[in-house]
Order: sequence, then structure tokens, then C-alpha cells
Amino acid sequence: MDIIYDPTYQMTLISGPATKITGTKRISVVVNDPQKDLIHYETRFRRTKRRLLRKRYQSADVVLAVSKGVRDKMIKYYGLADSLVRTIYYPIDTERIDRLLKEPSELLSDSNSNFNVICSGRLHSQKGYVYLIEAAHQLINIRKHDQLQFHILGQGPLREELSALIHQLGLEQSVHLKGFQMNPFSLIKQAQLFCLPSLFEGLPNTLLEAMVCEVPVLATDCPHGPREILKQGEFGQLVPLKDPTALADAIEGTMLNYDKWQALVPAARKRVEETFSLKIGMQKHEELFLELHG
Repeated sequence: MDIIYDPTYQMTLISGPATKITGTKRISVVVNDPQKDLIHYETRFRRTKRRLLRKRYQSADVVLAVSKGVRDKMIKYYGLADSLVRTIYYPIDTERIDRLLKEPSELLSDSNSNFNVICSGRLHSQKGYVYLIEAAHQLINIRKHDQLQFHILGQGPLREELSALIHQLGLEQSVHLKGFQMNPFSLIKQAQLFCLPSLFEGLPNTLLEAMVCEVPVLATDCPHGPREILKQGEFGQLVPLKDPTALADAIEGTMLNYDKWQALVPAARKRVEETFSLKIGMQKHEELFLELHG
């Protein structure tokens, strides 16, 4: 084996000592904000794991971040040398998405008058769905936008809690937990707006995929990824995180000025093709592998 490519911090904890013994080259990949990853996903021995991870990352041949924001946070949080940490964006297979978009799909809504907002991701506190549901409450129950329909794709540990909140707010007819979807793209394509309400990310693939599906996008300005992808709002909207009112205002603004946001769709797709494509990502990975192997 010439190179170990460990894609999670859990694997980094294991592969670090192993590659030290064998002398194998190692690339440690970081896909999320490292500090928030430990806070949200580790409940025991957090300080010990951080100390061990710092050593593992410092001993890697390359630490590979999926966004510039994650790279900057890795350098700061783990005290890594600038030269050790690089960025290669996670590649998006636009051709595969285009193929899946042609497959038959269920109808997202049975009414052409509905305004459909869609999200996709694991039902976990990281994804901020509680704030989106609270925004839906403001829009539907208070501002009386009855044409709004919210569709959340995915499964995870928060399903029961989110279902209870939807019931508590009387939103059973307007907010739908649609579970895991083998082909989410044909559903995303039917929506009028894709929303990413996350509290933190690394490089949110679902946001990039929605841009490929040519749907207007709205995302929280969370660390890290959305601002980098959307170029400070040039290709979609950014709102503060953990703010249901800001989300509601942005969704309402999209409804009232839909032509403005729909006009960004072609340029948004082109940005993914030119910056985050599979071809570009694979080429950069190949160059990195050859550099280390040589």
C-alpha cells in the first residue's frame, strides 16, 4: 500500500499510529468544522481526542480540507503549519445528477399553486431543521402564506422530535418529512426553492447539487461552505444561522421576487461546473497522489 487516505477524524485516530509503524504516506481529510465536529459528535474524552488528533494531523503528509474555510479553521484549531493543510473541493458528478433527473419521480405537490421549499440531509441538530420549521410556522400560521409547502428529505435521530414539533405547531399539512430518497434530485428539481438551514458544514454537497438541479438556493451563513460556494451571495441568498425570522423573511422575499432569484440559476449551475466538477476534483486528487507517490 502506497498511500492511506483517511476521510474522517475517527479514521485519522486509527491510521496515524499505523502509518507511523509502516512508513506509509498518509492524507488526512477534513470534511467539517473540526471544533464543532467534536462538540456535536463526541460526548466523552473530548480533550483527549483533540490532543491525539493534533498529533495525528501534525504527522500526516497532507491534511486535506474540503473548503478554504475548513482549512483556515484546521490551522487555527489544531495549530498546524500552513504548508501542511491544502484544499481540494469535494467533486460533484453533474453528469450523474443529469441522468437521475430524467428518471420518473413522484410529484412533489399536487397543486401548481403551491410554493415548494425543499431541504435534504440527515435529521440531526447540525442541520438546523428546528429553525426551518419555526420559520414555516411564522410564514404559514402568522403571515398566512397558505401556498407554502416544506419538504425535508432524509432520515436520522431527530425524526421523532421534528415530527412532534410539526404537530405542536399544527403544520402537518404543510411540513413533510419524506425520509430517505434514492433519487432526491428529481424532487429537488420540482421545488421553487432549496433551503440549507445548517448550523455548520464543511462543504455542503446538497447545496451544490441543488445548484446543478437549477433551483434557486437559500442557505444560512454558517461555518463553513455556503459563503464560499455562493461567493458572498452572488449565486444565492445567505441568512444568519439560528434565526427563524431571517429564514422566514428570506423565503417570503423569494416568493415575492421570484424572477430575481430564478435569474441566478444558470450562473449558479455554471459555477458548480467550473469550480466543483468531478473532472476538476479527480484531476487535483490524481496530482496529489502522484506527488506523494513520487
